[in-house]
Amino acid sequence: MKRFAIFPLFASFCSFGSTFQCESEFAWLKSTFENNDAGFQYTVENKGLDLYSAHNSAILARVQSAKSEAQCHTVLSDWLTFFRKGHIGLALNTNGSEKAVRESVVHDFDLSAFKQHLKSQRDETLEGIWQFSSYTVALKKEGNVHKAYIVESTNPSWKAGQVKFILNDPADSNTAKVTFFMGDHSARQIDTITYLGNNEVVLGNSFIVMSREEPRQESSPEITRYVRLLSTKAPLFEKISENTVLVRIPAFDHAFKKDIDAVIAEHLDTILKTENLIIDIRGNGGGSDVSYASLLPILYTNPICVFSCIAIT
Repeated sequence: MKRFAIFPLFASFCSFGSTFQCESEFAWLKSTFENNDAGFQYTVENKGLDLYSAHNSAILARVQSAKSEAQCHTVLSDWLTFFRKGHIGLALNTNGSEKAVRESVVHDFDLSAFKQHLKSQRDETLEGIWQFSSYTVALKKEGNVHKAYIVESTNPSWKAGQVKFILNDPADSNTAKVTFFMGDHSARQIDTITYLGNNEVVLGNSFIVMSREEPRQESSPEITRYVRLLSTKAPLFEKISENTVLVRIPAFDHAFKKDIDAVIAEHLDTILKTENLIIDIRGNGGGSDVSYASLLPILYTNPICVFSCIAIT
């Protein structure tokens, strides 16, 4: 069976083969998508054939250099983002693989020596102790790359001394900027890094937001707010000024419905009395319709026709 299957909305595609070759997988995915996806022609017409051709050429170069199924999976997923970021996915079929989850090497990392090294640094660099999600890592420069060694982890699949991600050589234009190892230790390539002041770094499109713990410098209030809003996992409310309030909703998953409803209910009077309302959904991948139901009375003042409307005159 083919290693990959794409799932746009509720449809799925699969094909059959005997051996894994990333280039042939790409050819199959490209052909299948071009001939079956309802939005393919619309996207190409709007973005332009030249841009699509350039995207295909860039992806093909990465496909040809992919050294594993995991790397190939990342590249093919990146190809799909040309069309849209949501309602489509690429799953890696690991049935029949000898080992679906691989353990990373545990290095004998000397944290005390690294902290002493940080104290001796005169200039501010990326080296330091950083925290994100379930991890605290020591980001150490080795040659032309920076490696993030696990210091602490609440994820039982990751141990101290393992490398969680690598910031690749910035001079190497043929390599993704970051090689990030997922929860199952598979590699994901990330092409964007955003630096927010001296203490915050964003990997990918809000994929990882990490903060420097040591050595830390003072951050501006604007940066602090930006990072807090971007990295929150739960909906929250904030009053920006006398005339503006903000509701941050990082996801519309059904599991967050109660939390979203609670935030809206608690602050509804303030929202209705304030002139401006910002609904921050950066990085929100969508979810269940019922999750945003409590927002509708705020956004619409007239009767809403959910399925159909019949005008009676």
